[in-house]
Amino acid sequence: MLQSETVKKYDTYKDSGIEWIGEIPQEWTVGNLKRLTDFIKNGTSATQVENETEYKVSRIETISTGEINYSKTGYVQYFDNIDDYKLNSNDILFSNINSLEMVGNVAIYDNKESLYSGMNLLRISVNKNCCPKWLFYVLKNSYFKEQVKANAKHAINQVSISVGRLSQIPIIIPIKDEQQQIADYLDKKCGEIDKVVETEKSVIEKLKEYKQSIITEAVTKGLDKSVPLKDSGIEWIGKIPQHWDVCKLLKLYKERKCKNKGNIETNVLSLSYGNIKKRNVKNNMGLLPESFETYNIIIPNNIVLRLTDLQNDHKSLRCGLVKEQGIITSAYVTLEKKIDRISSNYYYRLLYTFDIMKGFYGMGDGVRQNLKYDGELCNLLVVKPPFEEQQQIAKYLDNKCSEIDKAIADKEQVIEKFTEYKKSLIYECVTGKRKVV
Repeated sequence: MLQSETVKKYDTYKDSGIEWIGEIPQEWTVGNLKRLTDFIKNGTSATQVENETEYKVSRIETISTGEINYSKTGYVQYFDNIDDYKLNSNDILFSNINSLEMVGNVAIYDNKESLYSGMNLLRISVNKNCCPKWLFYVLKNSYFKEQVKANAKHAINQVSISVGRLSQIPIIIPIKDEQQQIADYLDKKCGEIDKVVETEKSVIEKLKEYKQSIITEAVTKGLDKSVPLKDSGIEWIGKIPQHWDVCKLLKLYKERKCKNKGNIETNVLSLSYGNIKKRNVKNNMGLLPESFETYNIIIPNNIVLRLTDLQNDHKSLRCGLVKEQGIITSAYVTLEKKIDRISSNYYYRLLYTFDIMKGFYGMGDGVRQNLKYDGELCNLLVVKPPFEEQQQIAKYLDNKCSEIDKAIADKEQVIEKFTEYKKSLIYECVTGKRKVV
């Protein structure tokens, strides 16, 4: 972990004259991008092509992580003045048209690959009085991003800021030598923080893999490792305990269709990241129907499958276990038990495993956007352990997954802590609240 250090201050401060900046070091001045840049201009509007060419152009997603991602670029054909858009080392790309959350994203060009400035990103070229990496940190810091949002023009689902407005946002400017010192200090400190964050993320991925391996092993092989196994005849499951049965899903579950007529149920639920949660309909986030009468009433121990957009979305978790009564979009498939002596908690875990293995995407010959329960899905072969064993497996997995989820949550808290520390560190350094010299 990083060692804490005493925050050094400048000897004297003065009022910046700007309320949201406050006091600044005595030797610093207040300026703006016009004073620090040779130019700020849009990228080429040339039509991007599907096939790869030697002319890579930046796109919004190229800088979405704060670095240049060369795998998320577009391509254009050669045109007469294309060299006017070729990025030079230390040019800064700035997202001036984006969602409110993402507007103001910024990255500095490292010259690792040839790249041209594309649409919806501004290209900022600094002048001789400015250290490029220092300006990158200024544009990246929280106070500047808040001013970008405040000066942005709002439209449907996106905001934009003009070059004129961007150029007038106040910036606190130290002398160039000190700019370089601040940039070097932040490079070092942010690099240390990034290493910690990457380590924690790596541990989280290993924990998730471990969790999935435990689930897969338990739902397909059981908890007793000494029992003899047999071939299940199911490719994605393999061998199973000798005493387990195999049957079609339709023998165990039917599709539940219970429309919310008269809006008698008001608890709106959604399937998110494999969990069924309450949906906040008051914030108007996402698409909402005119009436919730078309929604399906679901009850505890139902299993919900989101089998829409199979061709385009290969990342979402598509399976959730219902734990409270409510309503959910009828675009999802809801499964309800046909017989009493089965554990929906167990079959949720089994279908979750099928989901993780991307089994749903292989159905319908991979050409259908949406799957219905009728047909291939209801005829899916699944295993059927004895009821008591299903319960034991479900209870075991509840306990193990809870332990792993807590460990993941602890790691996520560490990441959040260091991410916030990084933001505050950048803010303190570029506003003169922390002296690095």
